[in-house]
Amino acid sequence: MIHFRFFIFLSILSMAFFACSDDDGDGNSSNCELTSTATATGKLNGDVWTFQGGRGSINPADSIMTVRMFGMDEDLSNGICNVGLGSNDRIFFDVPAEVGEYALNSSGGTITMYDVDANLNYLVSSGCMEITSVTDTEITIVFNIGSDPDYQLVGQAVITVC
Repeated sequence: MIHFRFFIFLSILSMAFFACSDDDGDGNSSNCELTSTATATGKLNGDVWTFQGGRGSINPADSIMTVRMFGMDEDLSNGICNVGLGSNDRIFFDVPAEVGEYALNSSGGTITMYDVDANLNYLVSSGCMEITSVTDTEITIVFNIGSDPDYQLVGQAVITVC
């Protein structure tokens, strides 16, 4: 009987050990595949959307960057830092201006995709993004976001710091 109890104890202990996940404890890891370094592309309200340019501004008080990303149909001839809100579909979000991986979630880690024609903001709260490089002039971000096939973004974008 003692051997049987010992066997049960070891079985329960081994299940508990293998049920634990590998966690680095930083709170930002999402175990999301970030493999594409091609230009960010995806769908916004079911229409194909391809990144053309983006601008960001960093708040020095908290090092949070506000990002605006514009698609291929946006007129950027006056320079990316001179584009206001833009007149076409766009993507915007806030993110820490430091290298790291950031999981999207419904508790505030979201990306907004704006469809001009429908006048619709769609909040994407699934997937992840990784900031791979930060300089005084630009930030490089790799995306893998969206579980809805009509609202997705995969690939890399270089954002100009204005």
